[in-house]
Amino acid sequence: MTTAAYPGSFDPLTWGHIRLIEQAASVFPQLTVAVGVNRNKKYLFTISERLHLARQTLAHLPNVKVVAFEGLLTRFLAEQDIRVVIRGLRSGKDMDENFLQDFFAWRQHEGLNVTPFYIPSKPAEAFLSSSLLKQALQEQADTAEMAPLASSHAVQARMLGQFILGVTGLSGSGKTHVCQQLMKLAQAENIQAHHIDADKLVHAIYEACPEPLYTRTRIEIAHQMQSHYGANVLQPNSTHINRKKLAEVVFANPAAKTFLEDTLYGPLTVLLRQTLRGKKGLILVDAPTLAEAGWLPIVNNNVLLVSASEKTTKARLHQRYGTNSLHITKRQQAQTPHTTKQQMVQTAITQARYGTLLQLENSGHHPTKATQNHPFQPLFQQILKTLNPFTDPIPTPE
Repeated sequence: MTTAAYPGSFDPLTWGHIRLIEQAASVFPQLTVAVGVNRNKKYLFTISERLHLARQTLAHLPNVKVVAFEGLLTRFLAEQDIRVVIRGLRSGKDMDENFLQDFFAWRQHEGLNVTPFYIPSKPAEAFLSSSLLKQALQEQADTAEMAPLASSHAVQARMLGQFILGVTGLSGSGKTHVCQQLMKLAQAENIQAHHIDADKLVHAIYEACPEPLYTRTRIEIAHQMQSHYGANVLQPNSTHINRKKLAEVVFANPAAKTFLEDTLYGPLTVLLRQTLRGKKGLILVDAPTLAEAGWLPIVNNNVLLVSASEKTTKARLHQRYGTNSLHITKRQQAQTPHTTKQQMVQTAITQARYGTLLQLENSGHHPTKATQNHPFQPLFQQILKTLNPFTDPIPTPE
């Protein structure tokens, strides 16, 4: 049985690494991913952490083993009786460096029986590197095409000090109250915390943000509502949106709601990512349409789904919007059902093989309070554990 080895730093793994490993694993019965230790190189993650991340990300490949090595690669290969070494080629520079290394390495006594196996990267992945991933995350870029969520989550936590949780649920479930209580618990433990309310970001686009992107978005919304529904949703003598008038149109016309969501998605994502820049600690992204808006990767599929009984939800909505039952009913009918939200999050976790869905039933006897003497401390500790990518015992090097 031929065993091959794929050596690298993997600080951390990118999709380029993973695609190459999957390709090699389909060719060789056994593949050893050898995570190197170079004492002259500064790593973001310790060797134990790099092993942990690699094993977590490659768990779907049963014939792949992840181990650590230090010293000459040829000596490691000789000791493990491995005769084939995988080399990834991303560019001409990679080719030159690999050929130069191989010219020296395979002339060592230990390397005489080793055969290099070169695999070129796919064109779309030729630019990928761990360094580029770190640079992209530093600026809150979309890294979904660069690395798995496990890698992005780990870099955010270690390099940026960001621990992001998505909080979602139906209107009236008490998401804002939950976020406020979690913020208090964080502050009590001297943990820096931030509450990013997606509704407030939307309001900023409607009323405040002066940048051309948001101005154009307001104009597009106003034009659509005027031309298709005969509704003037602008404030007098302004390009700002009258939210109440817009809501009346949107909740009465499903097509208007779809247009609004599609129009807001891009600008809102830009504003969210800009808002995340520079923040450290626990970051709660409170969004009723977290999954529907495609924001699950931004929170690394780590989600708290809040629910409440129908009676409690209606009481809260009546207090918020008055006694107009028809208006409240239309709002409720326009929402994605709780079970559908749950399924969307769980599907994303399954497909990405990463993430955690926490759930909180948040009914109470008073319409303005989530619960009396609610047990948020256990939930808070569970959240901290979920958001720390290295909470579980980390494997020691083999």
